[in-house]
Amino acid sequence: MMSPRCLLASALCLVSVAATAAPGSLDPTFNGSGWIALNADDGRGETVCLDNQGRIAIAASRLDGSAYRAYLLRLSASGVLDTGFGGWRPIGASSAGFPQSPAIVCASDRYAVASVEAPVNNVFPVRLDIVPHSGTGASSSLLNQGLNGWSMRVGLTQLISNSWIIAAGLGSGPATGALQRWDGANAPLSFQGTYSGNSGTQVSYREVLVGADGNLYAIGRRTANNTQGVAGVVSSFNSAGQLRTSFANNGHYLQESAGDDYGQRLAPSLQSGKFYAAFQELGPSLQQTIRVQRLNFNGTLDASFTGASGLFRPGELGDLIEDAQGRVLLAGRDEQGAAFVTRFTANGIVDFSFGVQGTATFGFGSTGASFRGIALDAQGRIILVGARTETVRGNSIVPDALIVARLLP
Repeated sequence: MMSPRCLLASALCLVSVAATAAPGSLDPTFNGSGWIALNADDGRGETVCLDNQGRIAIAASRLDGSAYRAYLLRLSASGVLDTGFGGWRPIGASSAGFPQSPAIVCASDRYAVASVEAPVNNVFPVRLDIVPHSGTGASSSLLNQGLNGWSMRVGLTQLISNSWIIAAGLGSGPATGALQRWDGANAPLSFQGTYSGNSGTQVSYREVLVGADGNLYAIGRRTANNTQGVAGVVSSFNSAGQLRTSFANNGHYLQESAGDDYGQRLAPSLQSGKFYAAFQELGPSLQQTIRVQRLNFNGTLDASFTGASGLFRPGELGDLIEDAQGRVLLAGRDEQGAAFVTRFTANGIVDFSFGVQGTATFGFGSTGASFRGIALDAQGRIILVGARTETVRGNSIVPDALIVARLLP
């Protein structure tokens, strides 16, 4: 018969395991601590995906001398930087001179990374690099469409008909929302995907999604004129790049609140015929609020997801994803400057079984941190990339760093 002391020890062990396995806690099997800091001058993980071997591919940016540049990094599934793949592997041919937000897609045998180059005649060209999983034989191409100065982010889809769809604003004249189809080697493929809106309208797309219906969905912002605020916009195109006028209101869904609304992120849903659109709202008093809505493929709101208004959370939006149980994970930076992940149920209600009251927050030893990209591995574990800011603790300095973390589901 087991002694009372052994029974007590076993009970404590079970409690310890249960506490370690709490949803939203750091996974200690990842780099021994659940996270890794890759020190670099103002280094940031922007977007992340997992390849077919479970390796973590990251589109990152960092200060390279006096200018910023985009990079591709690859980590093992256990959180070790793959120096054999090139470590901090530069993307494109030049530094851009400003903070970038490159995008990445993991295809079956290669990675696609879209970034922004240094401006030429006030136009910021978009570059697409295709890097095989082996790391050799990479190709790099400049697109003939660029970004304008007030939209420094480019969107990139998964492969569609052996090519990628890239979302960008035009760099000359009134900002025009545009999608371009590109295979990374040849001239841009025949494709329309342009929305200039009404006279005086300025449009810029920041992300694009291929829906389960085969159509394209792009999110961004629209500025009507100098007297009206900024509205978030979701537009839909068919696979040939033609505007789907049957979607929402003549092809476009607008999100307008009392402040300014910026369309930021799109994510697919397991709910049939639906997808998520995430907006950053800047209120009249400059408070930042994240709004997430679930839309039907016809452009109407899914009212079963917290009603017509969607879900709200204070803070700065990083990214979102839906897990295999239909729960929504929202990541970013909270009002206190900490990196956060909040989990919601399939109908948009906070999941209190996750973290503390539904939210897991992290500072990573610094006074400021943020999550900017999110992915899920085959076990449902949550992969996050972002950054922490430099801070002084006692007589030492905690340097800024690119952060990669893995949380338990």
